[in-house]
Amino acid sequence: MGNMPAYVAGAALIVGVAGYWVARFLRWLARQWFLRVAWHWLSGWRRDGRPGRPRRAAIHCGIMLGAVVLVACYVASPQVTGWAIVCLLFIGFGLGAWWLWRWIWSFRHRRTWLRPAHLAAHRAAEIDPRRPPHEWLTVAADRSLAVAELPAGWAGDVKELAGILAAKLGMESPEISPHLAGPKPTLTLTVARPPPAVVTLAQLMPFIKAAKLDEVLLGLGIQSALVGIDLDGDSPHIGISMGSGGGKSVTSRLILSQMLFKGCVGLVLDAPKRISHAWARGLPNVRTPGRGACRTWPTAGRSRKSTTRCCGWRVSATAATGSPTRRWTSRAA
Repeated sequence: MGNMPAYVAGAALIVGVAGYWVARFLRWLARQWFLRVAWHWLSGWRRDGRPGRPRRAAIHCGIMLGAVVLVACYVASPQVTGWAIVCLLFIGFGLGAWWLWRWIWSFRHRRTWLRPAHLAAHRAAEIDPRRPPHEWLTVAADRSLAVAELPAGWAGDVKELAGILAAKLGMESPEISPHLAGPKPTLTLTVARPPPAVVTLAQLMPFIKAAKLDEVLLGLGIQSALVGIDLDGDSPHIGISMGSGGGKSVTSRLILSQMLFKGCVGLVLDAPKRISHAWARGLPNVRTPGRGACRTWPTAGRSRKSTTRCCGWRVSATAATGSPTRRWTSRAA
């Protein structure tokens, strides 16, 4: 116990001397510019503070380690190492040419779509604007797919971000798929697939059988979604307006064939041409125009009355006062 003050004084002296020499060493290091450059390069430090320091540090340290290993191998076996270096140079030249070609090919895509989308959406995505766009935003060449890698814990407005990206990338009504759980949240935008060019009856038959009596299936739309009409809920009438050759007869044939399949009665009134629906002639529960179809002649009486025979049916129209009233009177034998 009597020597305790001496021990304390000795420890304080050692700490003071060590601190003095450490400070001098650090000041010496600060004057050595090449050591500062080496440290900044190995640690991935940048003066502008651009993100991605761990990635840059890993790449730089890997390059230094490879160089050290290469020198050690050359010292151990110069001939083998020389051939290995030549092979690596050829491989590196090929990879460099491929990377350069890919960079040139994607330059217009990055300048036209990727960069503007990055500048417009970085605030909503909480991304540093100095960060390269390709590090967090991936856009397909045909802009059918866009994936945004968001920061961990991102809690922004999904609709706002999706709207900005869709507007800048020219994606019309994309499907929005947010995956915000986990350490790497992402937002995926996918352009809906266009309607199929050809739809066969075999594809539609299961849906036709499952449809209600008053439902008419017209085909497949975007993302192969069913497109149909409910004659009871939507409208009791269907109007088809197309140009010549646009598919009026095909569409009406589709509708009539479905109704006949469900046991309904069909009446075809294409008297001027009589060729659009020749397929329906002779089918049960279908009346089609024959010769002299849709002839109209007046009948005697005080009221203006006319009788029209069309498709084997007689239609009477009476207009005594006001608007005419039509009704089915009888069926010809």
